[in-house]
Amino acid sequence: MNPSESAASQPSQHKTPALPNDIIIAIKHAKLQYKARQIKKIADFSDDGEMMAFVPDPMADETWAVGGQIQFCNPLPGKEEEVIESGDIREFDPDTGRIYVDVPELKGERDIGAFTLRYKPFDFAMALEQAFTRLENHDKLLQGVLKLACGEIEKIQDSNPAPIPELPSAKDQGIVDGIWQMPWSLLWGPPGTGKTQNVADALARHALAKDAGKILVVTPTNLAADEVAHRICGILDKSGRLNAPKGCLVYRGGRGAGKKLSRDFPQSLRDEAYAREYDAKRRQMEELIEQRDNARHRRQYSEASKINKQLQGLRATLPDETMFAITKGAARVIILTTFRALALVGQGENPTLVDKVIVDEAGMVSRLTTAAMATIGKSVMLAGDPKQIGPIYALPPGASKEIRTWLLKSGLSHLVSVKESLKYPHVRFLELQYRMHPDISKAASEFTYDGILKDADRAKLLAKEPPASPKLPKARASCIILDEIALKREDVCAKKAATGIGCERDFSARIAVGLALAASEKGQEVLILTPYRAQVRLLRKKIRGLDPASKQRISVGTIHRHQGAERDVVILDAVKGAISWSAPEIGMLLNVAISRARKHFILLASHAERATPILGRLAGLISAATLDVPIYDDNGQQEMLAPAVPVPVGLRTPSFADAPTAVSGTLGEEIDNTSRHILVSQDQTRIIERPPGDGHYLVRGVAGTGKSLILANWAVKLLQKEPKAKILVTFFNKGMKNLLECMLEDACKRHWINVSLAKQIRVIHAAAIGAVTENFDAVFVDEAQDLTAEQMVQVYSLCKEVDKDGKKMRNFALFHDDSQNIYGQKTLEEFKAELEKSTATEQHDFADRLSFKGRSFVLRETYRSTQAILGFAINMALDPKQIYSQADSELLEFMKVPELAKEGLLIRPQDSEDGIYEVRYAERRGTAPIIIQTGRAAVLAELAEEVKHLRDKEKVAPGNILVVSITSPSRVVAELNRVGVEAVAYGGKEGEDTGKLPATRPDHVRCTTVFSCKGHEAPVVMFANANEVEDLGWMKEKTAAQIKKISRCMLYVGLSRAMARLYVFGWKSPLMDAARTYAGAGTPIRMIS
Repeated sequence: MNPSESAASQPSQHKTPALPNDIIIAIKHAKLQYKARQIKKIADFSDDGEMMAFVPDPMADETWAVGGQIQFCNPLPGKEEEVIESGDIREFDPDTGRIYVDVPELKGERDIGAFTLRYKPFDFAMALEQAFTRLENHDKLLQGVLKLACGEIEKIQDSNPAPIPELPSAKDQGIVDGIWQMPWSLLWGPPGTGKTQNVADALARHALAKDAGKILVVTPTNLAADEVAHRICGILDKSGRLNAPKGCLVYRGGRGAGKKLSRDFPQSLRDEAYAREYDAKRRQMEELIEQRDNARHRRQYSEASKINKQLQGLRATLPDETMFAITKGAARVIILTTFRALALVGQGENPTLVDKVIVDEAGMVSRLTTAAMATIGKSVMLAGDPKQIGPIYALPPGASKEIRTWLLKSGLSHLVSVKESLKYPHVRFLELQYRMHPDISKAASEFTYDGILKDADRAKLLAKEPPASPKLPKARASCIILDEIALKREDVCAKKAATGIGCERDFSARIAVGLALAASEKGQEVLILTPYRAQVRLLRKKIRGLDPASKQRISVGTIHRHQGAERDVVILDAVKGAISWSAPEIGMLLNVAISRARKHFILLASHAERATPILGRLAGLISAATLDVPIYDDNGQQEMLAPAVPVPVGLRTPSFADAPTAVSGTLGEEIDNTSRHILVSQDQTRIIERPPGDGHYLVRGVAGTGKSLILANWAVKLLQKEPKAKILVTFFNKGMKNLLECMLEDACKRHWINVSLAKQIRVIHAAAIGAVTENFDAVFVDEAQDLTAEQMVQVYSLCKEVDKDGKKMRNFALFHDDSQNIYGQKTLEEFKAELEKSTATEQHDFADRLSFKGRSFVLRETYRSTQAILGFAINMALDPKQIYSQADSELLEFMKVPELAKEGLLIRPQDSEDGIYEVRYAERRGTAPIIIQTGRAAVLAELAEEVKHLRDKEKVAPGNILVVSITSPSRVVAELNRVGVEAVAYGGKEGEDTGKLPATRPDHVRCTTVFSCKGHEAPVVMFANANEVEDLGWMKEKTAAQIKKISRCMLYVGLSRAMARLYVFGWKSPLMDAARTYAGAGTPIRMIS
């Protein structure tokens, strides 16, 4: 499409076409982001008659105060969706978690206990859907702007515009003139390069041009809209030409204008002609609204209805002020948020309302919204930076291609390389930066912008200034490696937050506060950034105790919330290196963090975080530094630090490829760009660091918590301590052998041990234990829940008894998860009770060793699956809504539900708004599972087509796909081979021996049984013929009660292998009804006839 044709596009004469299917899917997903959530309880409530304040549960964050509302709903059962009144959330207190709700319309007692409360996020999706619905009649225009928003430009025509008049007070004139009147142009402005100022200068000059048309400027936030408006007004005001005879040349429309703009340029907030003509009517409406509300309060509903009718008639005569400003007002520059501008899209027969649309901060505006904005103007300019935070802050793992294309990418996302982009005539790159010290800008430039950024004279002057404080690192861009100063290894590791999700690390928080205090004492403005809200809460708690002057100069927040900010000193607390995000997102976050700094940038990271690819690349571009400030514990006592230790060669200058900062376009790219680098948590480290070889232990944890990781590290550490020790590792699932051996090799590398030593550890399948005649200094049992009583006693007998401090003991460790007990074995408690009744000395002795009081550990966080996948898995296993089964209290005990709930890791259905289990032991939220229901005979054929689609369209490598079934994986392989997908069956009658199941991702799709998949994982998992879990009659040696427990555990095991995307295939049955229910509303469910 020729871009110049977009303005002239008229409504199609033929039948209204439907929106493209990928657009419909994207909008549907966008609407799911704004679902109202019930507030379970509140604390610290106050009410001054107009504004209510309280601390909600679930916990609020900064996003609640960005257009969010509290809904006061009917408390009667079945009427919870009925909203009686709503109040805008005006403020959020990050220190206390309180929100302040404006509820002027709530009359009477204002008894908050008389309502059910819900939090409703700011709903952008509804306006987006309505806008595109109006564009259905403008097919040619719509198709054209959608292509342009994706960067598909066939030809750029130069329209030879008349020169824009010069403005003496403007700076940097002419930078955008070359692309100003192009039909579609892009202004790429990295941090500190004056993008907003350049746009404001050009807009101010345009506003003064003779016969200048209207320009609409749209921004993603009110703050950005105010900033643009204030700069334009300031430029025009200095020249004495802000106000024309008919009114102000700048109109800042919509609600939400800030105090600064209201104070300095109030004339920009109203259209004078509109005010003269319609303000009397607006005052009349306000009086009628007050009369109506009083009538309602007096329960005079007949009178209230009559007043409402008057209001409706009056509103019909009152035009929209923004539309009035565009069509009749004096303003030549109209500034709106994208949300407000969506109301202008598709209005009338010709949607083109202005001469030009400028999308500011375009990197934060989705392609879908960009396309909608583009329909309003004859020409379009996008101004922003594709290398900073994009449209949706959290990329949900497993998102579809439609969501990635239209919601996660912006109209600038196709600009990947600066060098390549400079070849395009419609692109301008602002290469001169004014903000950062040259050492900081050099690192940022090399990290993100192909080394092209240059320092302006103002930035070069910063190099001549002394350091902000002698206590800060001398290098202006530096990295403090936590391992070099920590006394305990666990201090450098993150742990699960005490409340909510995310991670926190106390050690680095204390260091960050110490550095911030040193800088603030010298009058410097400091910003402490971190990827996690949990760490923000911890940091703010520590800052509360500082003196008021220092506290006022120190800001704390997530990286996501500080794009656009700048400070003298920026401290980035890496906390796990944000590895739960994809590599491009991490790259964008780090770029935002370093580019906030004017004088100093300090990175706090562990060796392990620094060894992750993206963070490692940035760390390699800045200087290593030591800590020169004291740090204090929460009691105000100075903390001892480890003496400086030389870092092993190679760790200071890791070499990584260029950091990817382009949003993944397909699921395959996401998988490839997501680091599988393991960062051990604080809980895991505390267990690993416990001295091995001092008796028996039990380690419990749900799927994906790292039980096998701890086993491998314990075994290697014992070998490190006693090189001649004989160690046995045994397991039940034959498919785990290669995986365990691989983990043992990795553990050797972690502890700087020759990998060949791992060969001294015997890895033997439980079925082969009977042939073992030697004894071992230590025995580690993985998947202990699957061993029979006889096997357990037999393994125990192979462990040598030693005398330590007069006490006999055996180094015997069990790694256990009852929720994965797919063979129906007795629980440890049942097993112990049975052994205690035995008259055999050996068995009775073993029963004593099964007492793990004070010698057990529970892992509280899973690192494999998302919340969406794990929540689905546990609800399918327990079926709280009793869709395909009856309630069973024994099953809850069997799967340790009371224990998980007590630990706060699981929310019970009675405490959940949706009446289901909610997991709290996974960090990533993720996308809902995909349920595909078809006829029984067609299930595997559908599965094969979906795998082919993933390979060909979503670019997912076959090795990243795992297919799980109850039996006969060879049948799945046959279907996959039929459609040209390479696959191998492991297990089953015709499959390969499960001992060959690869530990790493192979070049084919792995197909195996639910019995053999334990311990394994894959980014994409497909559960084939899920209904077969209800037909286990072939387990003739098991009772009906045992089979019921086994079937539930099978579901849990099979479903919890997925890391990013989960599919469930089956045919019509109550089980599949349950799958549709527990997958959640809006789930991409396909029912194929």
